[in-house]
Amino acid sequence: MIFPDALGHVGYISIVVGLILLARQNKWGWLLRMFGDVIWLIVGILTGMTSLWFWGFFFLGIDIWGYRKWNFKAS
Repeated sequence: MIFPDALGHVGYISIVVGLILLARQNKWGWLLRMFGDVIWLIVGILTGMTSLWFWGFFFLGIDIWGYRKWNFKAS
């Protein structure tokens, strides 16, 4: 269980840094959040926990939507 746990920490670090970047109006925050979401999808699959992969997928969708809205406004 060490690998999924360590991977989960990497995912959360990516999400936290992404949130900080978004608070600073930096669009790279969206990509870091998406990376963290994908990591949580993987952790959910590795551990067999549907709550992790389901919500990871859900949040990834929201982040993709947010990134597209952000880019549309910036254009």
